[in-house]
Amino acid sequence: MEKNPRRKHSRDVFYKYMSADTAKAVLRGRSFRWSSPLLFNDPFDVPRELAFGVSPDAILDAVARRWVELLRNPPKDCTHLNATVQMVLQSAHAVDRTALVDGIAAKVAVGLKTSNQEKQSASLEAVRQMWRDTLPGLRILCLSGSPGKTSMWYHYAEKYTGAVIEVACSDELDSPWIAAEAVQYPKEPPEIFTPVGWGHLLTLKLELAVEEMLRGYIFHKTPDWSYEEEWRVFAFKSRPEDTGQYFDYPVHEGNFLRVFLGPRMADADRAELLSIVGEEMPHMKAYRAQFELDRRFSFHLI
Repeated sequence: MEKNPRRKHSRDVFYKYMSADTAKAVLRGRSFRWSSPLLFNDPFDVPRELAFGVSPDAILDAVARRWVELLRNPPKDCTHLNATVQMVLQSAHAVDRTALVDGIAAKVAVGLKTSNQEKQSASLEAVRQMWRDTLPGLRILCLSGSPGKTSMWYHYAEKYTGAVIEVACSDELDSPWIAAEAVQYPKEPPEIFTPVGWGHLLTLKLELAVEEMLRGYIFHKTPDWSYEEEWRVFAFKSRPEDTGQYFDYPVHEGNFLRVFLGPRMADADRAELLSIVGEEMPHMKAYRAQFELDRRFSFHLI
């Protein structure tokens, strides 16, 4: 069938690790919980504060350098830049592209650096407050690319007593996670965490700056977390009834393909989950996860 325009990858399935009780709730409700980053267990995940530890002066210097760079080497397409930058660049195009442009660049840099410092600090604080106000309403669903991650079974599936649910990336059913993107784990933090990154952001159109900010903060984690092979999809709180820091988003039951039951799952939990699958989700297949001597999991159809 035709590719869904929302699709951002070529994957067929994703996996979600969870406790046995959560697995029961997910299968019965045909829904997944999307949470605000404020509920995440990693304090170094989506930042609670923007430009933490970066001074307004450092950002202002970076903005000035970015202006100089743009004036001396203007891009062919300026549509991604904000209106003020575009206007100055258009003016510079009308003059001799030699010493005069360098003079304009120098004046712009001086003008930015000597502008009202108090005003710049207030502007930065306003942006920071906007981010604080945004976080409670931001909703992220975290998924994994594999059902056999030992550390994930331990941390997110309650020490091997929980389950992993496999979901389909269906264009036909418009699965929410067809828009998921892979989390990156760079050794060095993204540019957005630095004054240079802010210098770049503050020359863009507002909507593009916000998009880059969200992508930089949502889809980057430290290398310590690379074992998760994580994918994420995000949205914003939009329904009046979503008053907390999460919402449970229902999806078509056709998205649910398989469930893997932990090797240390309690007999009562296993029986209840098998009953849900057998009676309410007969199209699903259930597997029992088992430890192997070569330090991997094997999965056996029940």
